[in-house]
Amino acid sequence: PTSIGIGAPNGNQHTGSIDRAPNLPWKRDVPLAAMMQERMSIPCTLGNDANAAALGEWRYGAGKGVNDLLVVTLGTGLGSGFIVDGRLVLGPRGNAGELGHTIVVLDGRTCTCGRKGCLEAYVSIRGMRQTYCELADDRTLLEREGVLPIAEAARNGEDAARQTFLNTARWLSAGLANAAAITAPSRIVLTGGIARNGELLLDPLRERFAQVLLYIHEGAIDLVLGELPEDDAGILGAAALGEKR
Repeated sequence: PTSIGIGAPNGNQHTGSIDRAPNLPWKRDVPLAAMMQERMSIPCTLGNDANAAALGEWRYGAGKGVNDLLVVTLGTGLGSGFIVDGRLVLGPRGNAGELGHTIVVLDGRTCTCGRKGCLEAYVSIRGMRQTYCELADDRTLLEREGVLPIAEAARNGEDAARQTFLNTARWLSAGLANAAAITAPSRIVLTGGIARNGELLLDPLRERFAQVLLYIHEGAIDLVLGELPEDDAGILGAAALGEKR
């Protein structure tokens, strides 16, 4: 290879460092791009993993041809990448666009970032499992990891599981409507493990999003699932970062 592109949680494209990622075990900045460049002796570009996914969907997937786009990754955390006027939004410090750390519940759950009420504390694997734990009398299914057992129970009609998806859609709709009020995307693309549950999340989300969206954007924003399989969006987007070198 002639260059390397990496997408990582809290990856800072300006500095090439991972900036104190709350969902990773170390609590310091890690100059990963410089470390890789020294080891491999070729240029390396590091970016945020959600920004990489946004680039992937923008260039090759559900966001192709859309110059104002929001891509949201739903998994261990809630990541986001904003494309505005055909440019990825990084901000002056390289860490703009953190939708997961916008506050949707004042004095709410404690987030991994240390603050209270962040969207990620409600719309993530950990957040959904906590929601189910608060709703269910029998929590046996939480002995299995992830949200798949909750999704299976919801499809089988279990009330607590179905309500977990409804609550998740409600919180996420608020976050997306807030983002839309600021950047006015033409399309919002959902990716990641939680998004792969399809209609369980998407149907109530679309309904609620239409209710809370600022009226001037009514009918102007498509809300769709990513088109690239599994982790391809992040991989292809990271490759695109490397190409920029």
